[in-house]
Amino acid sequence: MKKTALLLIMMLLPTFADAGKTIINIGNVWYSLYPPIGDWIDCVYAAVIANPDGNEKYAGQISVPASIEYEGTTYPVAGIAAEAFYECPDLISVSVAGSIIHIGERAFAYCPNLTSVVIPDSIAKLCDHAFDGCANLSYITLPRHLPEIGSACFAGCGSLTSFPLPASLKSIGEYAFYKCGSLASPMMIPEGVQTIPEYAFFGCKSIPRVSIPNSVTTIEWGAFSDCSSLEDLYLPEGIRFIDSDAFSRCGKLTKLTIPSTMDEISSRCFQNCTALETIILPESMKYISIAAFGNLTHLKDVYCHSENVPKVFYTYDSDHAFSETNLSQVTLHVPEASIDNYRAKSPWNQFGAIVPLEAQPAYRPVVEDGKVWKVGHVGPNPVQLVEYYYFEGDTIVEGKTCKQMMCQRFVSPEHPDDDADSPYPALSYVGAWYEEGQKVYAYDSVANQFKLMYDFSLADNGTIQIDGLTYVAGPRQTEGLQGFKGVYRDVRLWADGESIYSPAWLEGVGSIDGPTINVYPGYVDPAWFLMSCTVDDEVIYLNDEFEDGATPEGAGARNRFDFTHTIKIQPKLPMRREAERPLYGEYGELQLHISLGPLSDTYLVNITDETGKAVYEKTINTSSIVGLSINISAFPKGCYTVVVENSQESFVGQFEAQAAGIEEIGLSPACAQDGGAIYNLQGQRIGSLQKGLNIVKGQKVYVR
Repeated sequence: MKKTALLLIMMLLPTFADAGKTIINIGNVWYSLYPPIGDWIDCVYAAVIANPDGNEKYAGQISVPASIEYEGTTYPVAGIAAEAFYECPDLISVSVAGSIIHIGERAFAYCPNLTSVVIPDSIAKLCDHAFDGCANLSYITLPRHLPEIGSACFAGCGSLTSFPLPASLKSIGEYAFYKCGSLASPMMIPEGVQTIPEYAFFGCKSIPRVSIPNSVTTIEWGAFSDCSSLEDLYLPEGIRFIDSDAFSRCGKLTKLTIPSTMDEISSRCFQNCTALETIILPESMKYISIAAFGNLTHLKDVYCHSENVPKVFYTYDSDHAFSETNLSQVTLHVPEASIDNYRAKSPWNQFGAIVPLEAQPAYRPVVEDGKVWKVGHVGPNPVQLVEYYYFEGDTIVEGKTCKQMMCQRFVSPEHPDDDADSPYPALSYVGAWYEEGQKVYAYDSVANQFKLMYDFSLADNGTIQIDGLTYVAGPRQTEGLQGFKGVYRDVRLWADGESIYSPAWLEGVGSIDGPTINVYPGYVDPAWFLMSCTVDDEVIYLNDEFEDGATPEGAGARNRFDFTHTIKIQPKLPMRREAERPLYGEYGELQLHISLGPLSDTYLVNITDETGKAVYEKTINTSSIVGLSINISAFPKGCYTVVVENSQESFVGQFEAQAAGIEEIGLSPACAQDGGAIYNLQGQRIGSLQKGLNIVKGQKVYVR
């Protein structure tokens, strides 16, 4: 079909039932035929229409073919006309052909027994009220490239339980899913949608969570009102305005964070969200309208970051933003310098307590000096192929100051399959990386542009799409995750409303399949996995399921020692430490590894030699790291004591340092070693021998 013909069809489809057209019946389906128009266009096509006399209705299972034959001419079936199947009480299902490009207004509206519809990828738009009132419609497939869903398109489809929206969607009509009360899967609004119109998801009582993309700027009147099962809600930074009643009566919502791009809360916006316990208002907040937070019976804390007290509107009968909410049971958290101003104004002075805001946990960047990722290749244990990623030097690309990432590969010479795959050792340049606004970018030299690798700027439950896959941000607290601890956040890969890989990224670490990987397509066994991530001697991620059989310093066996735990001050309540596994350490010729998994406070780490002289001392916050990996290659041979302690408890352990198997030379650190590349213990190539331990031609060399 010619392009001009296709455009003309799309313009004429809404008027398929116009008089003067040839109307025929084939296989109990009525069609209107459209012959060529004049001498300038040669297309013919047909459209499904309603029974012309209106007395008979379609019933049973209807199949719309791709084309029909009439009087020797083939007519492609290009559309379903407006009201073609309107009010057909006995219609059960419709397998629509791939030639259909248009479904008209009310085409299937009020077919109470219609249970399933398969819509082909050729459809460019679902018109207004297309499936309105199909109360038993429980199964429907949408086109993968659908850009638009019309107004009230699925209103009243109370049996739909799942409705994944295609990533191509750009527009959702008002009342689109009005009272679809059985939708029970998380609703992921695609990136590209700019407005969620009025009553779009009103009365969707079973939706548990809604993720709204950064492209959305406006949420209109009543858009999610009466979503009584809504527990999780993410409002992105792109939102500028939320209209009245947008989220009223969302009775299971417990936490609400208003984005910093908003300065006003409309009337009744979150009224009767009776389970709401925590509200976080941004520094930008200026106005809160009447009953915006009315009747919040379980409210406990309001965090308002605005130094200027937001204006609260009153009605003549004294209703205000928090009407029917017992503020005497609520704590208000505000900037310390503004406490007196809040106490001086109503209704803020009605809160039970007004206290200063606490400092937020510091964000740990992914791109930072001294960071080393150790990545293992899945295979036999010990791992026979290991890669180290690290930053070495700065560069400027397209005006951005970047760090250059290098990769050092080590392959066990005792494992010929991997040794043939990569020379030993192999050093390669990975590319230029930079981080800005908690977003991490890497330069793609093939596409000649920067690629977004990670985005940790998302609020809780925020979503982002990268390479066609959807990621959702979790809460900041990730303590208890194997190999990780503390208050860093994770981001998980989602598909069909469920987490299929948890976690995919970690704040401060990046991907746990390796720093260069940002997409995990759901394979059972990825080829690579992150073994550890360190910053200098701090270990912030550790997966110790596999041993290292490839790296030179990892080939030697380690000796393990346990710490002796002592409670220095008897606490009033039993300490958590008594119920957890003890602290332990491992050491070899080169490194001392101290596990800090059980700890959750600030500790002093001190290592002394046999004379009591301190050879290592560091204050650490153990809530943010997994352990320490301390270079002991330069320690003189002898016995050392390790003490990890705070004011209430201490751990004491001992290890022996030994220099066996290390070539000791008296060269100056500035002196180069002839005949081979030089590497440090992290696998980084260095230009000259450094004081302490070096790796030259796979051998350990110690410089005094």
